[in-house]
Formats: sequence, C-alpha cells, structure tokens
Amino acid sequence: MSFGAFRRFCRWSRGLLLWWVTFVPVVLGAPASLGSARGRVTAVSQSGQFVVVGPVQQPGVRGQKLAPVGDKLQVPIHPDLLAVTCERVRRAVNLRLGAPDRAGLPVHFELRPAHFEEGPITVHPRLFRDGWKFFAELPDSMDWTQLVRLLVEADVLEQMNRENPSEPVIVPPLWLTEGLTGLLLGEVGRDLVTESQTVTIRASRHRDAAVMARDSLGGTGPLSFSELAQPVAEQLGSADSYGRYRASATLFVHELLREDRGRKAIREFIRDAHRSLNWQTTFLAVSAGQFRSLLDVEKWWAVASVEVVGRGPSQFWPADRVISELAVIMTETADLPATNRTGTVRRTLPLREVIQTWDFPAQRPVLRRKVSQLHLLLLHTPPEWAGLVGESNRVLDEYLTAREAGGKDPVARMELETRLTLLVRNTVRRLGQLDEQIANAGRQVRR
Repeated sequence: MSFGAFRRFCRWSRGLLLWWVTFVPVVLGAPASLGSARGRVTAVSQSGQFVVVGPVQQPGVRGQKLAPVGDKLQVPIHPDLLAVTCERVRRAVNLRLGAPDRAGLPVHFELRPAHFEEGPITVHPRLFRDGWKFFAELPDSMDWTQLVRLLVEADVLEQMNRENPSEPVIVPPLWLTEGLTGLLLGEVGRDLVTESQTVTIRASRHRDAAVMARDSLGGTGPLSFSELAQPVAEQLGSADSYGRYRASATLFVHELLREDRGRKAIREFIRDAHRSLNWQTTFLAVSAGQFRSLLDVEKWWAVASVEVVGRGPSQFWPADRVISELAVIMTETADLPATNRTGTVRRTLPLREVIQTWDFPAQRPVLRRKVSQLHLLLLHTPPEWAGLVGESNRVLDEYLTAREAGGKDPVARMELETRLTLLVRNTVRRLGQLDEQIANAGRQVRR
C-alpha cells in the first residue's frame, strides 16, 4: 500500500470511528460510551453536544433494593447518566425560554474522585479556530441541586457565546443563572437528574417556583434590581444570604418570562450579549422601549416585586370574576352631549374610543385610573390570565408615557406632534385586539 493510500485509510478509519461514537447513539436514543484500557469511559450525549469522561460504572448488585429518587441530597455521577442529565437540563432551559431545542457548542466534563475536589466548580471556556468549547471537572458525587446549577450555567454560557467570534468570553449575569436555576429546581426538580439504582416516584405535582421562592424569603422582600445586578460579597457569603439572592433572582426572572414579549427579549439578550461591552447595554436594547435606562428597570422591579410577593393562590380570584372585572376596566361610562345638544346621555365607551375621540386632558385622569385598577387586578389574577391583564395595562401605560413625555420637552413635544396620529392609531388597534381577546376569554370561562 502506498503512503498516500495509507493516509487516506487512516482518515477514513478516524471518520468512521467518530461517526460511530457520535451518531449511532443518536439513532438509538442513548449516550455513546467508548471504553479505555485504564478503566475510564467516554460518554457522548444524544445530541453530540456533551462529552463526559469518567470511571467505568460498576454494575449493580443483583437483588439490590432500589432507592426512591430524591431519597438523598448527594448523588453519584457516572458518565452515561451525566450525559443524559445534560440533555435534560438543556431542553428544560430552552423550554423555559421558549427557544428552539437545538444543540450548540461542545461542552466537556471530566469526573474526578470527590475527595480530590476542593473549592467551587467552574466552567472554563477556550476559544479554538472553529469556535468556543467549554470544559469543567466535576466530582463523581455531589449535591444534585449544585449539579443542576452548574449545568444551567454551562448552558447559558454556551448560548451567550454561540455567535461570539472572539475573546473575551461573555459571562452571564449571576441573576440570570440563579434565576433560571431556581425556576427549574421548582418546576422540574429532581426529575432533571438521571440516577442509577433508583425508582422514580411522582406521587405529587411540582410546586410553583414563584411560590417556593416567596416562601424561602421568609416574609422579607426580595433584593432590589441594583442588588441583583451588582451583588457584593456580603450577599453571597453565607447559605442564608445566598438563598435570599437566588430566591430574589428566581422571582425577577419569573416576572421577566411571564409573557411572550419578555421571553423573546431574554432570548435576544442571550443571543446578542456579545455585541456590547456590558450586559446592561444589551438588556436595555432588547427591551423594545420598555426600559430606557437602568432606573426604569429599578422602578419596574420595585412595583413588580411587591406584586409577586403578595400574589398567592389564596388571593387569586375565580377566572370568571377576573375577566368580568377586566372587561369593565377596559370601558368608561360618561355623560356625553346628546345628538340634539339639549342635554346629555350616559354611554359606556370602550377605551379605544376614548383615546380616539377625547382631548388628551380629558383622557389623562381616566387612563391613569384604569392603569391603577389594572395593577390591583393583577394581584388577584391567576397565572393563566396574567398575560391578558398585564398586556392591557402595558398598552395603556405606554400610551400615557408617550403622551405625557411630549408636554415636558419642546423637542419631544414636536416629535410627538408629528407621530401623534400613528401613536393613536397603533394604540386603538392594540386595544381593539385586546377587547376581542377579553370577549373570547369571557365566553371561555362561562362554559
């Protein structure tokens, strides 16, 4: 065999081995394992994104009693099982963000004996010619909640650098990692972690993650946005203070992701984080005008945190009452001149007609009152209808903000005058769509 033929044979053999390790397990629906002479094994996850190297798992003893999942906080970690857990966490993060379920950049884990591991476990990024790759060493036994937290961090870190072509690496803000971790621990829980010699018992439903976060705050309010965005050592120095940080971040991320608009903004935030020098700039850019400064975020969270802490199942109204109240709030009853101009007639108008036909000085007190009423209604709204109430409030609040801004600054006033027709038309259109959704919701809850 010539030297050139020998080289082609070697390349073909190497390609065949890579294909077997990566793609055959995908077809079979399980991670791939490639043993070594030193008693270590390499497992590749179903998508091929995660590669785990560790000791060969010892077979279970015949007749050994199976323990229920969740019986112990500490779990043994094996390459095959960790590869499956990685995929579960990745899919759970994408589902929570409303993102497409597709694998990203390679992530490599190496398992070490637990007694050799000291200090925090971190994910180390490395930039290669074909993009970023991520590496971490894990103990072969660890707290399952810490494992989930590490995998969430690795997933968000990977997504933030998926389109980042150069250094430095983009590190996700702590509030995002801890917030997503808190949501997954509450909503999915132990089912995220694959364990051996266990039997899964799903006798009870998972609790609401926001309720769990509120309970863990112990009656104290959540941290402010400034404290979440720039945590100091004292906030993270003990288990209690760190628990308060995670609970606050969980509530913060929960509120950001409550509606489609918020989920879209966070997806864009993760995707575009590499385009700016700091995450704050990107966060404001993707908010679609909701937040023009960090002070706006602080104000929003100051109101939202009070609402979310006070919002609980015992305070929720029945759906039919919520929709009925919403329908009333979105109208205004007023005495209007009669057609013969000799008297007045009482009419109930949709708010879109108020905005379209009344002068703004007459609109302002009505709309301010409606925004306050919607804020209060949101406190009693079950989660499944919170999006409709919140969107109604947002449309009115954005219209009020735009109109009131025009009276303070001469330049802004001139700009507003040129855009007034478009602003009114757009608000009336959005309110018309909301009225239709409210009517449909009313018919749905009365069935």
